[in-house]
Amino acid sequence: MSTQGGEGGAGDRSMLGWLPVAWVCIVMALAARGVDGSLASIWSYSYPGSVLAFIYGSMAVGAVTIAWGLYLLWLVYQRSPWFARQFTRWQWAVIAALVVKQLYVLAAPDFAFSLTALAWSLGEIVVGVAMIVLVKRERQDRPAALAAPGAPRPALSVVASIGLVLLGIVLGGALGLAAGLGGGQLYASATDMSCFEGGCGYFVIFMGLAGIIVGALAGGIFALWRVLGRRSGQPA
Repeated sequence: MSTQGGEGGAGDRSMLGWLPVAWVCIVMALAARGVDGSLASIWSYSYPGSVLAFIYGSMAVGAVTIAWGLYLLWLVYQRSPWFARQFTRWQWAVIAALVVKQLYVLAAPDFAFSLTALAWSLGEIVVGVAMIVLVKRERQDRPAALAAPGAPRPALSVVASIGLVLLGIVLGGALGLAAGLGGGQLYASATDMSCFEGGCGYFVIFMGLAGIIVGALAGGIFALWRVLGRRSGQPA
């Protein structure tokens, strides 16, 4: 009976161990929805400077949250022992961003207090802290890794290497697009650029396209460097 109880407890812990992974996917989906809504609102409405700064900052935070979350999912796919530590860092960063956003909303005069938004942020923080505690317990219950700290990492397959490079290109392009559009909009507003016949809009679009190219190249090169570095560390 004790053996069955032990197996049941291990199975329950194994099922609970997937909750942080599901939470990462949920937070990434919320971040993607926020970025999409922010882009739509920027093109549809005119906001004061403090609101625009909040929107662009939220978009940047959302992009980082998604990129970091994809890295966490990659660690899960690789069954990497570094997932717990990286998840904890990611979750604390998300919590810090939520706190900063709420403080900014309370301090900026152009925002109205929303009890619903505050309750939603508090709910995300509570769930995030619970996920950190769960990951910490899972890490303590798990036996120590057999490999030494300096042991070589598992080799990446050709398909996985190509997928990682493509992921770097896509993420780099997305981040470049957000940076290009945001930077172009801020520059056009700061310099009072003329919008005659859509001049300022064309400039912002051009900056966004340039950001896609630069970001995709930078992301692809960085991912390729990581893949080659990992392969070069493998034993012959």
